[in-house]
Amino acid sequence: MLLSLVEYIFLGFLFMGLSLPLIQRRVKPNPWYGFRTRKTLSEARIWYAANEFSGRLFFVTGLLMVMAAILFLPFGLIPHVGAAIYLGACWLTFTISLIGVFLLSFRYIGKL
Repeated sequence: MLLSLVEYIFLGFLFMGLSLPLIQRRVKPNPWYGFRTRKTLSEARIWYAANEFSGRLFFVTGLLMVMAAILFLPFGLIPHVGAAIYLGACWLTFTISLIGVFLLSFRYIGKL
């Protein structure tokens, strides 16, 4: 259980750390890092706006991951089923957050 807690907290901080350069508009258009679509790679203005927006969402996702890992920990202490509940709750938080990031980011890019 402790290992899962550390992994989810690490994953959350990793997301937050990787999102900061995007939020600060320090990542130039490239084929490796950032929210890469044909539209974002077509124009620098769109690239920076889209990546700042998606970076903010990824930061929130990372924050939610850390919070979920800590807040759901008491459920992990329930005998026999606790670990499954804890891992499921953290996994759902992660998955739903990522789906939200992608849907909201594509919707935002469509408006640019």
